[in-house]
Amino acid sequence: MPDSLNLKRTYVILSLCYLAFVIYGSFIPFQFRPLPIAEAIDRFYRIPYLHLGIQSRADFIANILLYIPLSFFLIGALCKKTHSLAIKCAATLFVFILCILIAGLIEFIQVFFPPRTVSLNDVIAEILGTIIGIVFWYTIGGRLTRLWSAISAGGREGLQAALVIYALFYLALCLFPFDFILSRSELSWKLATNSYHAFVAEETCQ
Repeated sequence: MPDSLNLKRTYVILSLCYLAFVIYGSFIPFQFRPLPIAEAIDRFYRIPYLHLGIQSRADFIANILLYIPLSFFLIGALCKKTHSLAIKCAATLFVFILCILIAGLIEFIQVFFPPRTVSLNDVIAEILGTIIGIVFWYTIGGRLTRLWSAISAGGREGLQAALVIYALFYLALCLFPFDFILSRSELSWKLATNSYHAFVAEETCQ
C-alpha cells in the first residue's frame, strides 16, 4: 500500500509540474496585448485551419508530443491496477475532457498573445496527443511504472531499469521532432538546402 500511495503521489506531482510546463511554454514570449473580450471570443470562434507545409509540420508534431505526457501522468494519478473497469473508464473520460478543456482554454488565451498562432491544427494536434497519452498508459504505463519502482529501489535491477529508460529517452531525442519525409518532393526540398550534408552542413555549422 505505501508503494502504491508513493506512486500515486509521484504521478500527481508530475501532472502538476508538467501542466505548469505546458502553460509556461504556451505563452512564450509573454507579449500580452489586451483585447475586448467580445473581440477575443469572435477571433477564437473564427480560428482557421491551416494547410501545413513541411516547414510547419514540426510545430504540429510538437503540439501532439506536448499533450502526451499530460494525459499519461493524469491517468497515472487517477487509476490503479486494482480499480474496476467502470472506474478506469470514468477516469479516462475525465482526463480526456480535462485535457481538451485545458487545450481550449490555452488556445483562447493565446489570442491575447499575438506572437502565438491560434489554429484548428493546434487543437487537433492536442486532441491527438491526449488520446495517444491515454493509449500509452494502458499499453506501456505498467511497464514504465515498474521500471521507475526498480530505479527507486536501487541495486542491480535499478541500474538496468535506468539504462532502459535512458536508451528509450535517447532514441526519442535522436528522432525528435519526428518530422519524417513523406514524399519525394519533400526529400528533394531537403536535399536542396544547405542544412543537410554527409559531413558538414554549411548552413547550421558555420
